[in-house]
Amino acid sequence: MQSLPFVGRHEELSLLKESPPQETALYPVIGPSGIGKSTLLEQFSMWCDGEDIPVLAYRVREPESLEQFGARLAQTWQETHPGVFETSLRERVSLGSVLSKTGQILSKVPGDATTKTAGAALQALSQPDQTTETDDVPDIAGDILSLIEQTRAHYAADHCVLIIDQFDRAQIDEEVYQDIARTLRSVATALSDSGSVCVGAQERFYDRTQNFVTEIELEEFDVNTVGSYLTASGFEAKYASDVYEIAAGNPYFTTRLLQIALQRDDIHAALADHPDIQQERNELLETRLLESLDESYRSLLRESCALPELRPDIVADVVDRPREDVEQSFRDLRQQTILKRLGYDQGIPVYHLHQLQQAYLKERRSDDELLIQHRKAAAYHLTELVENLVSGVDELVSEDGRRKLQNFAASGILFHYHISRPPGLDISFEDRLEAVLAELDDISADHARTVLKEYYTKFALVGTEVPDLDASQAIDSDEILSVLRGPPSNSEIVGTQALIAELNDDDRVSSLEAELLTFYHDTMTRVMILDNDGDESEAVELLTERLEALEETDADVDTPIGNVGRLLLIFIAEFYADRDDVAIDYDPDYDFWDALEETYGLSRADWELVKASLVELIDTVSDSERLFELFEQLGSKSQSDSQAELQDPSAISRFGLQGGLAKALFNPFVGFSEVFANLSTGESIVAFRTEWHTHIESFEQEGHECLGALYRDIDTVILEPLVDVGQSNPALELFGDFENELEVRDVDPAATLIRVLTAYRDALGENR
Repeated sequence: MQSLPFVGRHEELSLLKESPPQETALYPVIGPSGIGKSTLLEQFSMWCDGEDIPVLAYRVREPESLEQFGARLAQTWQETHPGVFETSLRERVSLGSVLSKTGQILSKVPGDATTKTAGAALQALSQPDQTTETDDVPDIAGDILSLIEQTRAHYAADHCVLIIDQFDRAQIDEEVYQDIARTLRSVATALSDSGSVCVGAQERFYDRTQNFVTEIELEEFDVNTVGSYLTASGFEAKYASDVYEIAAGNPYFTTRLLQIALQRDDIHAALADHPDIQQERNELLETRLLESLDESYRSLLRESCALPELRPDIVADVVDRPREDVEQSFRDLRQQTILKRLGYDQGIPVYHLHQLQQAYLKERRSDDELLIQHRKAAAYHLTELVENLVSGVDELVSEDGRRKLQNFAASGILFHYHISRPPGLDISFEDRLEAVLAELDDISADHARTVLKEYYTKFALVGTEVPDLDASQAIDSDEILSVLRGPPSNSEIVGTQALIAELNDDDRVSSLEAELLTFYHDTMTRVMILDNDGDESEAVELLTERLEALEETDADVDTPIGNVGRLLLIFIAEFYADRDDVAIDYDPDYDFWDALEETYGLSRADWELVKASLVELIDTVSDSERLFELFEQLGSKSQSDSQAELQDPSAISRFGLQGGLAKALFNPFVGFSEVFANLSTGESIVAFRTEWHTHIESFEQEGHECLGALYRDIDTVILEPLVDVGQSNPALELFGDFENELEVRDVDPAATLIRVLTAYRDALGENR
């Protein structure tokens, strides 16, 4: 095989290079077949040679007994370091045991006269065998320690390195495997800083918690490493994704593919035609997964291969097995390095199946079988979504509320991932959702839909790439929201009738005021929906119709709430009339300025003053300056910004996919909890109302009776109810019922008007 550069394992190689001076003596290099264990150990061996550190590299060759393992090791040692044996024989140091056993076994090797003769000679020069662990178990560990010590003395070296490669359980009799494992542990335990034992293995044969063990677990290459490999091999890094996909990140198959490319001097040809690699992959994985595992393990992995990570709780739910059984199976599979443990999330271990193995298992499952796995996983995460919904503003600003909000966002991402899988199937979101809802046990379908609507309205990711999740989506968020909202049941906006009923039961407002507030609410909600849909001209037409309806009504709307509400509609209509960034074909006949002058006797100049005062009022009520200052600190520029960022992708490698998202995902709505927890109290409202009264007195003294009347109406409708809140935070009180697109209303008339005005202010700021 043509030589290729060494890439992607420099951190692990550095750890091995530090091995001789450390107290640690056992350095297991573990991982599945083809992960690069032998290559790493070969690089380390060459480095030791360059540093004049005596090293013995030995590959285990299916020994039939512990004695045969020791004899072959001694023979390799003699061939690699003959001077050690010559010195030892001359000085009669304690090598008799290993020489005797080596001679006994080699002299019995069939068909090789030279080997038999060498074996007989070693026997003649040796001393009797020794035993230590039991009377029946040879002290191979003592023999190896003697060899290490004599090798060190021969070269006058401080350290000696023993490399044992391909110590694979599947290729060795179980009793022999355990004997060799025990011997290697004994050697490492006895060594201090005089040497180290590096072992390439597919399974753990040691206790990771023991202080003489430093485990080096190898992982697949990522795309960046493959790109570096391509560049170092003389190819362009732009093909990294293609190579990575074919090799599934496996170092061996990545190397094989580059070998083919070098032989053909054409990376395109290697990418287009690689049947040998596919065949090798299948043979390796069939041996690794199908022959070495019992049916229970194989079934567990097949039935959970669609999951991007393996957590005992969700896997138990998907495969319908007791969680305790799944946990034990995962521990066993991890011991065999079939699984890698990423870490813990809230005390739950998180495992990962090597990508090559996962891809192999998925290739052997039908779309229908994968769809079932994804459906069950989506139901599990939907249950988590419901359980982590924050119930109210008091919980929102608490530490527990912030934690639930993060988990809510993480669960939603994973729900979306699974309900969109597998891609390419002609199944609508509605059909997928119905199948998921049917999996739920203790949650009603209506409630689940409501919670999903909450997630997709506020938390759905926009353009955020999450490691380990396929970026392509079978279904986008807009389609999902359209399904969740459904068609309007009638011409009334959802929530309007409920608001009428609640306002009619509220002693603070008369029946006429309740009707007016509902009228304003219905109007503004419809306008906001039209605006969101891009129908600005229809929004203006609707505002005009509603203003004309107020003029033509027989009801006495000349009340503070009636007048301030009418001003609100003019306020919004004027915004559309003055917009020059949006083309509006509709030219309304209604004269906003005539309406203003008729209601309050205001000129356009007066109106600009009123508008500035209204914006100041809204900013004060919502503590706007402090609010946006906090949002900027959190990395968001707007309350309505629905972008989300994964601030620390490395958290996924520490806590798993779900745990990493819950800890590192930032969405502005998640930041709301921190923002509102840090807002000031209602003292600013009291101070602002005092200043407002100064404006009223000034207007009346200067003869602006209409302005004075308007400001008194605003004081009655908005400020007075808020001052009654006392020293609590009015912004918090309002936010308690504030939902996107004004879907939920507080029955307080001041709150209703302020929320509509706040939405207008935000829209105005965005369009600027």
